[in-house]
Parts: sequence; C-alpha cells; structure tokens
Amino acid sequence: MNIINELYYGNINPSADPPALDGEGKHLRKKMMESCERFRDTLSEEQKKKYDAYETLLTNYHAVCEELIFIRAFRLGALMMLDILRGEDE
Repeated sequence: MNIINELYYGNINPSADPPALDGEGKHLRKKMMESCERFRDTLSEEQKKKYDAYETLLTNYHAVCEELIFIRAFRLGALMMLDILRGEDE
C-alpha cells in the first residue's frame, strides 16, 4: 500500500475511526453519561433545548481542538522523521 496514494484518494481518515476506550476512559465516559442523564431529568423542555444547543456547540469545539491536536502531532512526527533521515548526530 502506498500511504500517499491512500491519503490522496481519501482512504485514510483518522478521525472516522476513533480509538476504543478501555479502563479509566471507559469508566469516566460511563459516569459522565449517567451524570448528564440525571442532570437532563431535572430540566424543563425549554431548558433541555438550550442544553442541547450548548452540547452541540461543545461537540463542535472539541472537534476543532482534536483537529488542531492531530495537525500538531502530525507535524511533530514529520519533523522527527526528517531528523532521522538527515542522520545528524549532535
């Protein structure tokens, strides 16, 4: 497989396949979802609509942050590979 061709043709999309949570991450997600449901149960219908709008904005914000983190990590990896290919020992 030629990784550059795969990337060009859109066959590689890291954000489409998020890593599976296990251990503490899975436990925290479950607790967070339970807490959110308990909170939503206390809201009126109007408040639920406002909270849903807030959740949508928060999700979009997290998506932007994840994209920036990915870009920074990708660049760091590329810089590391360049150093390796240069073979410079300091």
